[in-house]
Amino acid sequence: MDFFGKLNAKNTFGMFEQGKGNNIVNIICGVLLIILIIVLIVCLVRKNDNFSNQKENEENNHEETHMYQVVNDLDPLKDGCPFSRKMSELLAQNNNMLGGSKVKKITMEHPLAKQFNVTGTPTILCTKTGKKSVGFKQPLDKVMEDLKADNNNNNTSNTNSKRHKLVGRPTCPFCLKAYKLLDELNIEYDKIDSNSPEGIQLMKNGNNGEGVNGVPYMLSADGQEIIGFDESKLRSLKN
Repeated sequence: MDFFGKLNAKNTFGMFEQGKGNNIVNIICGVLLIILIIVLIVCLVRKNDNFSNQKENEENNHEETHMYQVVNDLDPLKDGCPFSRKMSELLAQNNNMLGGSKVKKITMEHPLAKQFNVTGTPTILCTKTGKKSVGFKQPLDKVMEDLKADNNNNNTSNTNSKRHKLVGRPTCPFCLKAYKLLDELNIEYDKIDSNSPEGIQLMKNGNNGEGVNGVPYMLSADGQEIIGFDESKLRSLKN
């Protein structure tokens, strides 16, 4: 008994029938059977890989964190804000850790950003304390100071904070010059978007109650007003 005869003797379905006219059919059936087995093995391997990836993704999604960095785009190369990129670089030097928690990047469209009324970048959110730190600040200790639960200098609500406040817009060239100058002089200040509730209120109360119609608008810690980009007055804040 040859090979196909033995197979046929054990195969109740007679898949491999011996005969002069069936040799080609038997060979084709054998090849198809081998292909089917290979396909099944590949499917099982891929299923296991997908399960592993899904499990890993679920673990990453459930990673506990309460620190978030609001950016314009999750791709750093597409983020048009230079200070947002500087903040990302500063965080990267600290392994993207802040206050013992991993910092997760989100965009302005994220529900948390809307919940915290984020109107500009860079902004760091802490869901644990309900605080946010607006603007590029270094070292990171300054950011942590803003995010403390007992910090009364929170940018979102306390307009009586004894800190310099600079109201501006991220698209304003003179605002960008003011930000750059203050950062170079290491002058601490709160960067406030002119379209935010606090920014609107500060500009409404500015200029001795007559209102301010343009940015940048600086309100110093001692109550001095600097309307527009005035380099000499901004430098005087260093003294």
